[in-house]
Amino acid sequence: LRDSLLIAIGESRKKAGETATALSVLERCQGHPGRERRTRLLYQLGDLERALSELGAIIEAPASDEELLFAEDFLERKFHQK
Repeated sequence: LRDSLLIAIGESRKKAGETATALSVLERCQGHPGRERRTRLLYQLGDLERALSELGAIIEAPASDEELLFAEDFLERKFHQK
């Protein structure tokens, strides 16, 4: 429930153009899909090093199969151009 609320707040801040606030809120999420949203936002902001670090953390300890599939797919598409 906590992550769902944080995601909703983060998404609303992102839509309002407050990406720094959105990222700050999403950094408090600990599960899926919060980590996915945070990784996507980091990538959009051009913080590729942190996005890659997030992907590594997800791959090492995924919260679900869906999260693992996201991380592997995103890594291949965005960083390995496959």
